[in-house]
Amino acid sequence: MQNPTKILILAPQCFGGNEETAENNHFQKAHGNHESVREKAKTEHEGFESKLNANGIAYLRLEDEPKLNNTDAVFLNNWFCVLPDRRMVLFPMWAASRRTEIRADLIARITKESGITDTLDYRSFADNGQFCEGTGSIIFDHEKRLAFAAISPRTSVKLFERICNDLQYTPVSFEAHDMKGNEIYHTNVLLSIGRKIVVVCSEAIVNPVERSMVLHYLNHSNKLLIDISFQQLERFCGNVFEVDNRDGQSVLFMSSTAYEGFTDAQRQEMEAVTHALPISIPTIEEYGGGSVRCMMAAGY
Repeated sequence: MQNPTKILILAPQCFGGNEETAENNHFQKAHGNHESVREKAKTEHEGFESKLNANGIAYLRLEDEPKLNNTDAVFLNNWFCVLPDRRMVLFPMWAASRRTEIRADLIARITKESGITDTLDYRSFADNGQFCEGTGSIIFDHEKRLAFAAISPRTSVKLFERICNDLQYTPVSFEAHDMKGNEIYHTNVLLSIGRKIVVVCSEAIVNPVERSMVLHYLNHSNKLLIDISFQQLERFCGNVFEVDNRDGQSVLFMSSTAYEGFTDAQRQEMEAVTHALPISIPTIEEYGGGSVRCMMAAGY
């Protein structure tokens, strides 16, 4: 099962810019942390949740803990993932300021609601300077049991390979840079694999051999492949997420920024195989440096 039929979201209460994460997240355009930003983010998330309801998406809404002041808590996919076989993985995050997002009460809720059968916990690897930030770092092709990762300060190759070995997925790692030569901090900025569609920014994969390897795997997936440009990557066109609604129909979530970044021809190709659903989250994108995919965790 590639597409989840249920997702998990977390409504933000303390959203804002994080100077620590801005060190290697070049998508963060502003670092303000004040009440107006928090309120705009709450409103944007409420609009997102309304779109989930309107489009028949099954979801579980998790709650933020205001006293912890976790500015990035809305990006819950960075600290855990649920696999189709109902295993849960807990990940070590690079930013120390984000580690309080991993709460025992949330783990217990997810375990119950997703029917978790086993939990693999890698958080202790942070003590040795090894990090891997959930489905920000790892893009899974569950059907072919492949896992893709752009190696960066937030994604350690040794830990990535260890996780893949434990999960029995084949690891595919590579280096990726943006158009300014900055190392791309998360794989889900440039790659998305769904049941019907794959989106990739292949020109961001700097090594030609690695690029050829990744494209070889993706081209043999028998799915619509959309190869986006550096400019489209900057507009979060790679940060999309394909989900199945309650009727089993494919829905491709993306931000309004991303939707407008795709060409007319690309949107027509998408609509032939899925339903593109834009979500307006400009504040979350500008101050958090993450987009719609980062706000959704698979619950399967």
